[in-house]
Amino acid sequence: MSQSSFKGFFLPIALAMLGAQFVDSQAIAQRLPGKIVGLRVVGGGYGKTEYGPELRAFNWSKGTTIALMMQNKAGGLIEVIEEDSTVTTLLDDKGKSLLDKKSKFSGKAFSLSNSAISKDGKVALFEITTESVPSKGATSIELVGEVHLASGSKVTQAKSDTIKAAKGQKFEVGGLKYSIESAGKPEWGSDPFSIQIKYKGDVGSVKEIKFYSGDGNELDFNDLGTMTLDMGAGMEVSKTIGLPKKIDSIIVGVESWSDRKLMKVPLKVKISLGL
Repeated sequence: MSQSSFKGFFLPIALAMLGAQFVDSQAIAQRLPGKIVGLRVVGGGYGKTEYGPELRAFNWSKGTTIALMMQNKAGGLIEVIEEDSTVTTLLDDKGKSLLDKKSKFSGKAFSLSNSAISKDGKVALFEITTESVPSKGATSIELVGEVHLASGSKVTQAKSDTIKAAKGQKFEVGGLKYSIESAGKPEWGSDPFSIQIKYKGDVGSVKEIKFYSGDGNELDFNDLGTMTLDMGAGMEVSKTIGLPKKIDSIIVGVESWSDRKLMKVPLKVKISLGL
């Protein structure tokens, strides 16, 4: 595929062809074009505070961040599966590996994060970050790895029974097990009432969660945050909502991807300074 076939959608910088293969054996192998759309290198700062250097470039920690986009013209992209994606090589042209330091928080030499999918489902964006920086005088970085994506187009809807809006309640919706972890006045914020739910299993199949009053009316709520954790035996998601008043019962509605497929997309690209 030529650079001109992007019709100017991507930034005019080096193109890498990314071979993609669906995990589903019935799917047809594809090739997805990708682009490097950003490069940030942050060196050491000045002074010390409890949060790091007193002065630092871009108000960011020392390290290297590479931003990539990839495109599926047919659309249908719904997620970048960050926790399953890998980077096996990140090497500058002086021979230094940028995977030589492990984060004290994650224990990994890189993070793949800040992912997003375009509204039309055709483009995925994500960032790869390490705590190392290229050697002095280096002019390029070689990146090798594998990004996991999910695609889907068909959505099913399911609702729970009417349940008590109280801590400890457990229920099933759309094949996943849910529980209410807390219900009451939140520790922070101005909402009079909040509910935190937790669910685990095939969490990537969940497209959207809606909440209804006990009589079936959809509730307006403030999204107070969602946290996804890798528990080793599987992923776990906690979602907290704020409500304008206390409620005694609730119905949870879940929209799920019924045709969710996984894609493993090998990455092999050379990044240079010029964008």
